[in-house]
Amino acid sequence: MDQTEGLKILELIDSIQIIERKLTMSLVDSGLRMPQYRVLVILKDSSSTVSDLSKKLRITRAAASLLVNEMIKQGYCQTRENEIDRRSFHIVISDAGLEKLNVAHKNVSAAGTKLSRDMSNEEIHYLNHFASKIISGEK
Repeated sequence: MDQTEGLKILELIDSIQIIERKLTMSLVDSGLRMPQYRVLVILKDSSSTVSDLSKKLRITRAAASLLVNEMIKQGYCQTRENEIDRRSFHIVISDAGLEKLNVAHKNVSAAGTKLSRDMSNEEIHYLNHFASKIISGEK
């Protein structure tokens, strides 16, 4: 690629929208929306507070709180008292949330495979590297 060409921002935005739409459609069978999926991915590894979730998801604390409350009502996660700070609580994934996440993971993985089937390993490597650079620049 010619380094003097520069980044084609509009094409990048269009491609991101296409990828997001395909991944969103892959979640239909699981009954999850993308924000819910992202929360469950985080909670699968460990419990989290609303504040920590908001930072990891790059959303406001209020938006994270609304999302968590909705997911608690749906039975995808639960709260646990914070032994250290009684003013806050930890959010944990429920068995129902884990089941939803397992279905979603399979479908998202299949969508990722389908998206990358016409790419070389080198192209996939560069895309993953590019995404990591963008994300690390936001931290």
